[in-house]
Amino acid sequence: MSVKIDREYTFIDKSDWGDGPWQAEPDKQQWIDEATDLDCLLVRNPWSGHLCGYVGVPEGHPLFGLHYTDADDHAEPDEDGFREFKVHGGLTFAGLCQEGGEEAGICHVPAPGRPDRIHWFGFDAMHAWDIGPATEALLWRLAASAALDPSGSWLSTRWRNSAVSLSSRSGECTALFRMTDCAYLRSASSSSGVRSLPV
Repeated sequence: MSVKIDREYTFIDKSDWGDGPWQAEPDKQQWIDEATDLDCLLVRNPWSGHLCGYVGVPEGHPLFGLHYTDADDHAEPDEDGFREFKVHGGLTFAGLCQEGGEEAGICHVPAPGRPDRIHWFGFDAMHAWDIGPATEALLWRLAASAALDPSGSWLSTRWRNSAVSLSSRSGECTALFRMTDCAYLRSASSSSGVRSLPV
């Protein structure tokens, strides 16, 4: 699936994060999902380096103004009847544009004719066994400053394995968000209420 990125921003100094795909990736991307006509963002957390994905719904959308835990009530039920938007770690954010966040935060620059007032729903890739490149770099620096030899410790296997996961996770997060998450929060103007696409 090809996505036309409308805006990209790079605002984080990643020079001490070590080698990885994050060095060449932008820190924020904005686009309009063609299938749902919803505004979408991918934003890197500046403290840990993990990625977060967001879908914005305009005023009048049935999910506008809901807390993310309430939004789950509108998801399609799974085979066990459980309702939850199927994104990495579940929804973890809901709110309006952050003041001054157009270039670095959870906000957008509206395209001509697009709504300015957007309610964002988001997920993040910083849950159990996830790791951000900034966090990993910090842990290695702490181990070095404590005169630990990380080559023979749990750090060498745990964090190197996590770094490999992160490399694939950043791509996975981007792919997951672009391919499926915008579709979950598609506008449902039908009388049957909010609908979502199956995973």
